[in-house]
Amino acid sequence: ELETNLLDIHNQRLARMDETGVDFMVLSCAQPCIQGISDPVVAASMAVKVNNDLATAIANNTMRFGGFAALSMHNASTAAQELKRAVQELGFFGALLNDYQQSGPDNGISCPLLFEVGQCDLQRHST
Repeated sequence: ELETNLLDIHNQRLARMDETGVDFMVLSCAQPCIQGISDPVVAASMAVKVNNDLATAIANNTMRFGGFAALSMHNASTAAQELKRAVQELGFFGALLNDYQQSGPDNGISCPLLFEVGQCDLQRHST
């Protein structure tokens, strides 16, 4: 039932939004999403697929739904390119990152993403 509720954007979710007075919702990949994938190539390609799928799912109702991109943080340049694409081409508002990136035993992680995305007009928020 949980998966159905998460994936049913235009029926159950929209009805609950209307019932509770929520005008707009920004959707994203549920945790652990891409940060749970240790293989950098698989994670990067899955991020593109997840972002394309979300963009398609919300395309017919952008007055009520927006998106946050999923990113693989294995490579800052790849993450920055996908974030730029998601914002500029898919119309997303930014990205939602979990507080880790599964990297496997031998992979170091470099995350200067925000420096690489300097050309995008994005706000940073942390909780």
